[in-house]
Amino acid sequence: MRLSLLSILIMSTLLVKSNPEVTCTDTIVNLAYTAQYVEDPEGRITIETLLGQPDMFQFKQVSKQTISFGLTSSYYWIRLTLMDQTANRLHVQIASNPLTDIKFYETKGLHVLQQYHTGNWQSFNKRPVKHIDYIFPLEVAKGASTTVYIRVMHLRGTQFPLYAGPLKAFYEADSTRILINGIYYGLILLMVMYNLFIYYSLKDKSYLFYVAYVFLIALLNASMDGYAFQYFWPSLPAINQYEDIFASLVGIAAILFVISFLNTKANASLLHRILIGLAVAYIVTIAIIASKHFMIGSSIMEIVSLASVISIFITALVILKKGFRPAKFFLVAWTMLLVSIIVFILKDFNLLPYNQLTVNSFRFGSGVEAVLLSIALADRIKLFRNEKARAQLERIQSLQEKATMQHEMIELEARALRSQMNPHFIFNCLNSIKGLIQKKEGHKAITYLTTFSKLLRTILQNMDKREITLYDEIEICRVYTQLECMRFGNKFAYSFSVDPKLDIKSIQVPALILQPFIENAIWHGLMPKKEAGYLTLSVEIRDGIVACIIDDNGIGRKHSALHKIKHHASDHQSKGVTLSQSRLNLDNSLNKRNATVETIDKLDEHCDAAGTTVILSFKEY
Repeated sequence: MRLSLLSILIMSTLLVKSNPEVTCTDTIVNLAYTAQYVEDPEGRITIETLLGQPDMFQFKQVSKQTISFGLTSSYYWIRLTLMDQTANRLHVQIASNPLTDIKFYETKGLHVLQQYHTGNWQSFNKRPVKHIDYIFPLEVAKGASTTVYIRVMHLRGTQFPLYAGPLKAFYEADSTRILINGIYYGLILLMVMYNLFIYYSLKDKSYLFYVAYVFLIALLNASMDGYAFQYFWPSLPAINQYEDIFASLVGIAAILFVISFLNTKANASLLHRILIGLAVAYIVTIAIIASKHFMIGSSIMEIVSLASVISIFITALVILKKGFRPAKFFLVAWTMLLVSIIVFILKDFNLLPYNQLTVNSFRFGSGVEAVLLSIALADRIKLFRNEKARAQLERIQSLQEKATMQHEMIELEARALRSQMNPHFIFNCLNSIKGLIQKKEGHKAITYLTTFSKLLRTILQNMDKREITLYDEIEICRVYTQLECMRFGNKFAYSFSVDPKLDIKSIQVPALILQPFIENAIWHGLMPKKEAGYLTLSVEIRDGIVACIIDDNGIGRKHSALHKIKHHASDHQSKGVTLSQSRLNLDNSLNKRNATVETIDKLDEHCDAAGTTVILSFKEY
């Protein structure tokens, strides 16, 4: 039923009287204590309805220091009555940014004197006062009263302080906030530039992830403070709708930094998979927000953020216990951030009061965290430098040891060459040739001389080589054995055989490594024997291992030792074998050849010595 003009005026007067009046002077006045509010879940209440049908709504008293409705998507109408006693024009300030949508009405009775439509989804240039907070000038004359209605809504939680006072007082109160923000953003910029420089120097992707993380945190804070809207995209309010995407990108950058810095894949595989899952959850959150489900996306983002910080905290703790020292600073940094995020989220859910501490908790925590993470990175550089220095020292020591072994190898090779070119052997060969000439056995003398020259030529050709092919080594042994057999009147028979599967021309062995064992078998196994003997050299392949088997039916090692003592024989040949064993040991250390020597004493059916078998084994390469 339509109300009469008189009844509307009476109810309007009663409505104003029921709303406590606030006297505003030249100082800033907190309006929250006297503000009244009504919830509008569907956003259908209009200013005309409020003024024309006031009895339909039951306004409640705020009676708190800060207006706070928690995490909600409802619209709220706030009503308050002001008495202007300022020397200059009176202004109302909503000291919070961002808020999604704000409609401000100054009324007198049933009339709207002026109105403003602003908020984070409206162009910054349309604000009545170009300020990061929402400031509204009033038309009320000094000494007069006016009633103000404010409709607010924010998808992240509708919380804000509400003040009144002259514009000059608001700007003067901003000096402390400007100083704090200047220090914060200056610190962040310093961390970004410093670590970006280190990244270009070291090319360590951990620094790149850190720079991305810190930059995105600064961008998120700038967006929440309103600076990004004011300076970066004042005419693009649509970007502010997706503010929580910045927060999700911060989470992804943080996880990438943690994975790289703490090497979670190697140090904590289960937690590594959890972090990967949280990164995927952030991506899903971005998709939800991009599809304009802002309230759902905001709630999921805050839950995932809390889970991420806790997971990162546990990861750092686990890896610190494993002895990774830089994780100590990392753990302290994330503890600070964890506390700040918990405080910030509890404030959004209206579980903690809205004040300077809770509002700025994330900024403070992220600033301290950025510094501590930079220290952690610096400590990691120090640790890596120490490890690099230690590795270089070990490498130098290894090179010195290798140089020493190479020097010993050269000496052994020279001694081995001298062993092969023993003056007694040369004298005996030449003496045998002389005897054949004196006996008029010229054909045999020529054959002996040809064979002897072939042996000398082969040895001299290979004397400057540390490695020769197995083919050349066998040829040296064949020619040497032929000479010794001729010199001793064919007292022993010999044979050489090679597995046809082997390409002995492609297999490298230490030069002159087999000959001392052949010589030892002839001189100390076969020569002391009264009967004719035999000597065989066979080369086989056994599971990728090349085996050179030198077998004789001589008197054996035990009787050979007794024979040397009895006849005062030279120990030349024993030294040759010892030199070969030493060369193999050094070659194994230098070239990882894993060559082995195995000596087997053969016995007959009566357990008497029946000869000796020597097996030299090399890898096939």
